[in-house]
Amino acid sequence: MQKATKFGLRRRRRPRSWWLASAAQIDITPYEANGFRGHKLVLGGYEGADVEVELTYAANQATGELSVGVEQTGGSDTVRSIAHLYRFEKSVSQGGYVVVPHGSGYLIPADCPDEIPGEGPHGGFIGARWTLPIFGIFKQQHALCALVETWWDCEVELEHSPGEYSALDFHWQPSLGKLAYRRQLVLRFAEGIDYVGMAKLYRDYARSEGLLLTCAGHLGAVAGVESAPD
Repeated sequence: MQKATKFGLRRRRRPRSWWLASAAQIDITPYEANGFRGHKLVLGGYEGADVEVELTYAANQATGELSVGVEQTGGSDTVRSIAHLYRFEKSVSQGGYVVVPHGSGYLIPADCPDEIPGEGPHGGFIGARWTLPIFGIFKQQHALCALVETWWDCEVELEHSPGEYSALDFHWQPSLGKLAYRRQLVLRFAEGIDYVGMAKLYRDYARSEGLLLTCAGHLGAVAGVESAPD
């Protein structure tokens, strides 16, 4: 079930939303940052809304990754949130599974007979419902790995319709009532990467960002642990 990307505005009266693709004005220019090269799209001219939204799509040929970014860059109205940027869906007839970071990690296989195993909501914020900012879809030796770089106000919805499809849906929720900063995720499309490979990708990313602490490093950081008696 496909869902188009839309944004909502912060207004005193009844909230409204617009399809992102309904922009009457689109300005496209080259974009390059941190080894990624692609295009920047500035969207405007929305009927009944004075906003300017910037989208960036850029690829890193060395890593095979695609970076997707979005932020409000102009207009007198305030963008509050952006929904379904993006939604990824696969048919269960293609086999495989969905990877979600619930607890130590869940795999939702294509032949799962339940809508969602276990109890609790089907979606939620990274850092609350989800323990890590990495999600994946695997089918027929092909994989999509999504790493949410700005995860603080990102809500991810998991869907599984038995016999039909499985999906991951990314929503960018407001910070203090607005889309206060640039939202960004990195996608890697690859062959032969399973859930273990996805975990290794995140480990490499965490190491590059200075977030990785190994067991040996943790022991060294705690005074007296190595010299403690057995």
